[in-house]
Amino acid sequence: MNQKTAKIIFSEEELDKLIWALTIVKTMRLPIEPDWKKPYKTLLKELKLIKENLTNLEREEPTKEEFYGKKATNTN
Repeated sequence: MNQKTAKIIFSEEELDKLIWALTIVKTMRLPIEPDWKKPYKTLLKELKLIKENLTNLEREEPTKEEFYGKKATNTN
């Protein structure tokens, strides 16, 4: 199966709200088969990982060289 993807940009606040909403969906108890929750649980897990990575990036601020890539070689 070939799935199409899209790049979506969220602010950190929007990411928090989306995680909160998916957590609510995950905890819903309905008298139907729970299989419909699987994609939501997977997305929630991925978004929490993104949030964790953002938090780690805030703690480890990159040097200019890391941020901009390799230093340009001085040709003079």
